[in-house]
Amino acid sequence: MIAKNMKVCGVGVNDADFPIKPKGKLVRSYRVWSHVLNRCYSSKYHKIQPTYIDCYVEEVWHKYSNFHLWFMDQEPPEQWAIDKDILSQGNKIYSPSFCVMVPRELNNFTNEHAATRGDLPIGVCYNKKTKYFEAWCNEVNSRKQKFLGSFRSPEAAHSEYRSFKWEQAKVWIDRIQSDSRYKRKDDLCKGLETRYKI
Repeated sequence: MIAKNMKVCGVGVNDADFPIKPKGKLVRSYRVWSHVLNRCYSSKYHKIQPTYIDCYVEEVWHKYSNFHLWFMDQEPPEQWAIDKDILSQGNKIYSPSFCVMVPRELNNFTNEHAATRGDLPIGVCYNKKTKYFEAWCNEVNSRKQKFLGSFRSPEAAHSEYRSFKWEQAKVWIDRIQSDSRYKRKDDLCKGLETRYKI
């Protein structure tokens, strides 16, 4: 039982004036809200995902009712996820100004996996057998990783990766512009262009 006005992660307040667990299942807006708070304020979660250590939730979203109103206005399809940094790269704040609901595939497209990729530039790996640096990038339409070539330097491999990544970003921009489900289309497209345009 989740009581009204109960604190979540020591910060959030469940002030809903409606049942948040009808028929034994939490409503989706509450699940997303509590997960955002967990990302920002759970030391246990930070041990698994240290990239969230400096993230925080704007005070207006400390109240669940405010987040719920924003979430319902987004009308997100079931498999869409909340994203905080497509609109502004490197953003650490979860707030109405910076957040938008997007498909999980788009969320993954912009994830650079900084905590796990090692010292090489993004999109680059070293082939010990050939002693060349390889460039790889996921292709949006096929959803498969594409080999972009072998190079003598990590910088050259990364340059090829960036060129291909921008081409894939343009695929997303076209999708966004033609799909009525997206909110803040212009901001989303600008965010992708700012991040990936060569």
